[in-house]
Amino acid sequence: MLLSAKNLYKTYLLEHAEINVLQGANLAVAKGETVAIIGRSGAGKSTLLHTLGGLDSPQAGTVEIDGVPLYYGRQKTRNAIRSRKIGFVFQSYHLLPEMTIAENVLLPALAGPHPPWRVLRERALALLSQVGLAERAEHKPPELSGGEQQRAALARALVNDPELILADEPTGNLDAVTGRQVIDLLFELSRLRGLSLVMVTHSPDLASLCSRVLELRGGRLFDFAPQ
Repeated sequence: MLLSAKNLYKTYLLEHAEINVLQGANLAVAKGETVAIIGRSGAGKSTLLHTLGGLDSPQAGTVEIDGVPLYYGRQKTRNAIRSRKIGFVFQSYHLLPEMTIAENVLLPALAGPHPPWRVLRERALALLSQVGLAERAEHKPPELSGGEQQRAALARALVNDPELILADEPTGNLDAVTGRQVIDLLFELSRLRGLSLVMVTHSPDLASLCSRVLELRGGRLFDFAPQ
């Protein structure tokens, strides 16, 4: 299994309440598999995705990427695993407005040891060409449409040649037509590269594109059975 998560627990302590978000969640994702996670608003889907990707530690449970524990050892080790193995696509793009699109795309590659700048830039430009943004490489994010920014974010997620893509509501800020174009591109690139994909979505139509659909309910994952 590329991704294995067992007995994940996550609780948030608020001033007057304790919110149990994850309560023994389990997930296994094979190499090349596509998995959708659905659930009501506030169910903890984003928290689960962040926990799977090393962005938010669980209080209990384990996450392994390609057999390597994500939450044991030093933060530096976790960052290295995340950088090499995982690409993130967020609903809100998270592009830095003061940097060009090409600079945004290659930014994750600068987190650790990396090839010369020239090589990185060539890699970024090749990815931008793949997502149809070759002519926008020197533009800055505010100059792009929402769909173009999300395609740039997809290129950024692929810059380190990861094995796993974690996508959190990747079409949430896009209209239906643009959203479907981004999703088609996401699935096409995942298929061509043999990537695993875990996607959080509110859309049953988008979820149905994945090979497996799970529902996060009561802090645990269940096979989704449409009514």
